[in-house]
Amino acid sequence: MYRRIFLCSLIILILSISRLSSQSSDRQSFSSVGIEESFWKGFVRYDFQFEQRNARLVAPNNPIPGNPWVWRARFPDWHTEADSILASEGFYVVYINTDNLYGSPSAVSIWDNFYNFLTDEYKLQQKVALAGVSRGGLFIYNWAKKNPEKVACIYAEAPVCDFKSWPAGFGIGSGSPNDWNSLKKEYGFDSDDEAKAYANNPVDNLETLAKAKIPVLHMVGLNDKIVPPSENTFLLINKYIQQGGIATVVPCTEGVQKLEGHHFPIETPRIVADFIKYHSLQNELLNASNFHNMRGGLLNSQFIFETTDFLGQLKQALENVSAVLSAAGASPENMVRMTWYITDKRAYTDNLRAVGQIYREVMGKNFPAMSVVQVVALMEDDALLEIEVTAVK
Repeated sequence: MYRRIFLCSLIILILSISRLSSQSSDRQSFSSVGIEESFWKGFVRYDFQFEQRNARLVAPNNPIPGNPWVWRARFPDWHTEADSILASEGFYVVYINTDNLYGSPSAVSIWDNFYNFLTDEYKLQQKVALAGVSRGGLFIYNWAKKNPEKVACIYAEAPVCDFKSWPAGFGIGSGSPNDWNSLKKEYGFDSDDEAKAYANNPVDNLETLAKAKIPVLHMVGLNDKIVPPSENTFLLINKYIQQGGIATVVPCTEGVQKLEGHHFPIETPRIVADFIKYHSLQNELLNASNFHNMRGGLLNSQFIFETTDFLGQLKQALENVSAVLSAAGASPENMVRMTWYITDKRAYTDNLRAVGQIYREVMGKNFPAMSVVQVVALMEDDALLEIEVTAVK
């Protein structure tokens, strides 16, 4: 183990207030598809339509050769800590909205087409890491069982592994009558008995995945009354191991448990990121940029500012902080200290709500020890603030 401490000074960051432009040709190719471009935690996010469905792709600032990626199923904005770690370390993060299809054969067909689109047209890695939350388990396992050769690993959080448990509620779980009716319609079931006879839930037919030795990681709440682990995760994992599959279960017992135990804090997002990274990169070439840096130079060496308003400079400065952290193999979660130097206290105090919104948009819910200092002036006449960050990895 080693510790590395580095300083991201605004003498570098604010003087490069223009958007970081050397983000690889991959980013430009994705923008040709996108309807909307924005920033997510310091990374470029592309929102676009695929087969008349909303889709998104978050591009890393420094993609790993081979373009590894993680595919989120359902609730893509829930517990994104591992996603931001992976993006900072070179992974793409992808999502397509098939939310109300409950992992049905029609949903799997859309996923097939989306996978082909991303791997054929934009050269994402052939093996993808699948990540599903709650009912997202229906999507990731049903697609993985059809396409085991395309799966690097599976991560699931409180996953639905049998729709007879949720949304049907035929076991000890509370169920969801409205979702159950919608699921039966989507799958084409005419009755509860027909649905009960269905034999291709995630808990069924795991032999192909087990034979392919696809690693599985589940995180669960032991008191989950919505998707009880005894009817879902424990049932699937026991079957999987008995068939020779590789599986790990992490019970999350700390912090506040909400929604009848179905919502719980992820205690170890680093474990999730490391699990996905390890199993996605086993057969990939090493990234030479980890071992040398050739004539990187200073970005925006002409010291040209893109904007002269406080909020605009704040957003760009934070995005640059995130990018520098990423280049050092870290992320906003690694920050331990942050100091802001501002020339106008009123510009800060009069815009507290907007400042908070911009900060959370770029840095997420990561709040190191922070201080704000008003100064008479900064070295560059057009600079309205400087941000200094210390991070530990």
